[in-house]
Amino acid sequence: MKGFILISIAILGIFFVWLLASFDPAESSFFLACPFRSLTGFPCPGCGSQRALHDLLHGQVGSAFQHNPLVVLGLPYVLIGGVLEYSSLGNRFSAFRQKWTGRFAIYIWGIAIGVFWLARLLCSSCW
Repeated sequence: MKGFILISIAILGIFFVWLLASFDPAESSFFLACPFRSLTGFPCPGCGSQRALHDLLHGQVGSAFQHNPLVVLGLPYVLIGGVLEYSSLGNRFSAFRQKWTGRFAIYIWGIAIGVFWLARLLCSSCW
């Protein structure tokens, strides 16, 4: 079952990376708009993520950071977490894996997302 999940994630990931690399979300109409922003007019913590990932795939880190700094800073965390979860490294470094994905890490990321969201709401012209 784990192998099927890993293969499915890899296929979807490759397709998503190809899609983001090939088409600019700012100019393509088939990328989804943020439902929260569409309903409220306010940005959510994820607004700009598609544009940021597109920019990262084209090596434009500064532009990606302007679109969504949380994505740029959080992407290494997510990638390392994925490697720890779906490879043998997670078993070899189980203590590190527990700290990386444990309750404390979840609280830290929850607080970081909340602070980022509040900053975006208070300074919506900044992003």
